[in-house]
Amino acid sequence: MGKKMVNDIYIDHPKAVYLPQQVKEYEGNPFLETLPPILNTENIYKSLAVYPHFNKEERLHPKELRCHYVMRLNSFFQPYGRQISLYNLFDRALRQGYLYRNPMNKEEKLLLRQIYDNLQKGEMPLTNSDEVPGEGFMIIGTSGIGKSRSLSRLLSTYPQVIQHTEYKNQPFIRKQVVYLKIDCSHDGTLKGLIGAFFKKLDSVLGTQYTQEIFKSRVTVSRLIVAMQSHIVQHGIGVLIVDEIQHLSIAKSQGEEVMLNFFVTLNNTCKIPIIFIGTPKTEVLYKRALRQIRRMCGQGDLIWMHHRETDREWELLLKGLWRYQWNREYTELTPELSKVMYEYSQGIIAIAVKLFMLVQMETMKKKKEVITPTVIKRVSENYLKSLQPVLKAMKTGKKSNMARYEDIVLSTLDDTLDSGLNEVANVVNVNYFMDQQETLCNQNSKDDIDIRIIQKLQGMEIDYEVAKVSVEKVLEEYGEKKSFKFLLQQAASLALSKGLVENIQDEKT
Repeated sequence: MGKKMVNDIYIDHPKAVYLPQQVKEYEGNPFLETLPPILNTENIYKSLAVYPHFNKEERLHPKELRCHYVMRLNSFFQPYGRQISLYNLFDRALRQGYLYRNPMNKEEKLLLRQIYDNLQKGEMPLTNSDEVPGEGFMIIGTSGIGKSRSLSRLLSTYPQVIQHTEYKNQPFIRKQVVYLKIDCSHDGTLKGLIGAFFKKLDSVLGTQYTQEIFKSRVTVSRLIVAMQSHIVQHGIGVLIVDEIQHLSIAKSQGEEVMLNFFVTLNNTCKIPIIFIGTPKTEVLYKRALRQIRRMCGQGDLIWMHHRETDREWELLLKGLWRYQWNREYTELTPELSKVMYEYSQGIIAIAVKLFMLVQMETMKKKKEVITPTVIKRVSENYLKSLQPVLKAMKTGKKSNMARYEDIVLSTLDDTLDSGLNEVANVVNVNYFMDQQETLCNQNSKDDIDIRIIQKLQGMEIDYEVAKVSVEKVLEEYGEKKSFKFLLQQAASLALSKGLVENIQDEKT
């Protein structure tokens, strides 16, 4: 393990383990050989999905506890076609980018030397004349649709830093940074963006580059060279630039300067760059984006909010609906599905938060049942600030939505037909539903015992007494008898004086 120091605390980085490569051209490159194996769709799904712990018996616990259980949904993550595509795009970008940056090659060592010389002279390097394939891509999507969360889940499947010490019996001392994600600062300057780069690099390596580089007044040109130097030195596999809509053309000394910054990084350092932003990005940087897209060889991912008829929306809602901690389980009906869509407009973050709040609100009632009225009331009372946004989205008109910068519709043509994608996704969503069923049911069990206990509690029978009586009845009769028969037997046993006395004796 290589050690990372942060505030005098040492954290070990994983030591490089070199794996046989399935793709021949990836052989002989330590940056590539130390990456995790390429995953198939099933393993991608399992790696990305997060289904929180859930036990049906928890529905019987006091509401004070159940409110805490509901908070587990903050970690819920349901992957589907978008996330699988994102994973594959990222994995290809990472590996293909390293293909042009083998630290064992003389050319790579020469490049590092040239950048170092430029850094000493304070000069900008010339753009590499060789044609470098752009393996990056761009994600444009409305806020709350899951761009950042999806990327976070994806990145968790890779080690961020790998410590190399020896490769093929030769010394090779290098801390490889597999990926680095930075957010555009709200000041919108290139200098701020570069500062964010070094701060993030310091946080993952335990270094003090920011303090060293920014200790005196320094020009943007010199900062760019320093950034290039560290990209090559640490073998940064992919650079992810999030919230790109915050980058200001005016504060970055014009569109040309901003554009040249990214093109130079891509061409000189041969690093794939992934851009993430809201549709506002397309409005602000029309000309620059045309150029940037040329270096994004894998194209764009346009993630807009789900339509009510999307199979992915059905998959998401079905997955969420399993996690009910109300005393009475409410089946997902077409009416409830329709109301959930109306008050979330297919935005994942809103749908999850709404479902959590609805459960907590329902727990205040004697009859804990989810109804369309409860969903409507919770949305209007607890998500007041979102009502104008939801209202604008319901109209479907760009002119209405343009008032809300984070959800401005894409400049793609309204009539763009996504039929081909829908045909392809039918098979995918069916597959994902099967996976969801398997993973979610791993810890579940038949809830007939829960249903009987709930009925007994409704008769004001103590939980412990109800639980023991149900266990004894099921042990004697099994589950093949009718629900009514089992309930009658359990109630009779629970109300018997002997059972209550035995339980009290055990407690004392």
